[in-house]
Amino acid sequence: MNRFLFLLVLLLPLGARAQTEPDGPLQWVRLPQYQLQYHVPADWTPVRQLTDTSLVVTYFNPDRTLRFTAGKVRNAAAHTTPAEALVQLARQYGIAANPPVKATYDGVQFLETTGTGRLDGQPQRYRALAAAHRGHLLLVYVTGAPEAFVAHQAEVRRILHSMTSYRGRVR
Repeated sequence: MNRFLFLLVLLLPLGARAQTEPDGPLQWVRLPQYQLQYHVPADWTPVRQLTDTSLVVTYFNPDRTLRFTAGKVRNAAAHTTPAEALVQLARQYGIAANPPVKATYDGVQFLETTGTGRLDGQPQRYRALAAAHRGHLLLVYVTGAPEAFVAHQAEVRRILHSMTSYRGRVR
């Protein structure tokens, strides 16, 4: 009995680690035009989009139930405040924005909000951050089905907590 308890105590940290740390390698993404860098899982697929108001990179997890988007707002929209950007994002989900809280990830100061809503008729959960960073308005958010969001919570945390300033060559 004592051996069993001893073995159980030894294995307990391994079980807790498996629940909190996702498997799979991460890769650095460095975006000189945003002056931001972060990690994403190596098996997430990137899609780049350029519009008249934004420069965006969206990463989809392999089963496409979760997406991470990092964008730089530009042109006239760049004069929007971080708080206004979060309100506009919440409108896309058909909900009133929850009051944002201040959050700092490795020196980058964001306003952060979370919520649930619908996108294209599907229930979604989101976590969104906006920052005025080195002359840019950045909007970073993770969206997904509520169950996918919960299942990938540790990955979401690793991505968001990896964000840091980057001073590379600006093209």
